[in-house]
Amino acid sequence: TKPPSQLTYADVKPLLTTYCESCHKAGGRNVALDTLGQVKTHAPGIESRLQAGTMPPRNAKQPTSAERAKLLDWLREGPDSY
Repeated sequence: TKPPSQLTYADVKPLLTTYCESCHKAGGRNVALDTLGQVKTHAPGIESRLQAGTMPPRNAKQPTSAERAKLLDWLREGPDSY
């Protein structure tokens, strides 16, 4: 696995597609997260909800601990790393 500082959007896009985009897509009720720009705009909220375990919702498919950690590491690197 890559260290957090080397993670890219391409590394985490499959996780966003699997765990987020079914509810968070353009034209839906919820905040869209299907582009890098949208993810960058909402990164602080995504990070806090992932950390708290409130997203994905409990009744939805959940990322593994390693997947959740990977996405959190990427988000914590900040916009310059995206």
